[in-house]
Amino acid sequence: MTIRDRHGEELKQVNCFKYLGSLVADRGGCEKEVQLRVNASWLKWKEVKPEMTDKRIPMRLEAKVYTTTVRPVLVYGLEF
Repeated sequence: MTIRDRHGEELKQVNCFKYLGSLVADRGGCEKEVQLRVNASWLKWKEVKPEMTDKRIPMRLEAKVYTTTVRPVLVYGLEF
């Protein structure tokens, strides 16, 4: 089956696309979206790791850094 836009051009069928900042799969799964969020969280963790592992920084400040920088990257958009 082919679908055409209003100009008569054929639309390409894809397995996954981005809609409102989230990946939508053709079969309804969210594995790619979850993997992207996990990868983004690891990148953010690696960015702040030197500060988080410094023994001179109090544990309370480390927790604050984690809850304000790393965790939001992981859970952004997961609340309904």
